[in-house]
Amino acid sequence: MKTIGNITMLMLATAFALGMSSCGSAASSSGGAGIVIGTIPTPIPVATVNHWVATWCSLGGPTVVSTAQDITNGDAMLTVSITHAQIEAAMGPPTVTPSQQESWESGDWSFTAFYHSDGTLMQLDYNPTELSKGEQARLTCPETRKASS
Repeated sequence: MKTIGNITMLMLATAFALGMSSCGSAASSSGGAGIVIGTIPTPIPVATVNHWVATWCSLGGPTVVSTAQDITNGDAMLTVSITHAQIEAAMGPPTVTPSQQESWESGDWSFTAFYHSDGTLMQLDYNPTELSKGEQARLTCPETRKASS
């Protein structure tokens, strides 16, 4: 057995055979187990991400900070109520839609609208954690904006 780094030729041959069985070779057509390693997400066009960035902070109108807790958390209140349909009309179709929320995500960019169980908006968040300082500067609103009650 010939060794290449920490991988043996036997391991390479096995990995190749398993990969071929998942690609529709005779091994998979005769009942061989296929391996699904993962799916490649559809890339989001840069123009779409730029649209999300330009639109996100305008959703719900200007914000106000209403309590000391909001100041501590960096939260703000939306001054204009906005509906689920209005958010989707402005942002376009979401890329992720788990229960009671929807998100627009691509690379380091992540925008999420959270909804109450009755479908009304609870809050709008973006995640600046992975954004560069220049990218963060493009977002002129607080990270979390809560819907007014």
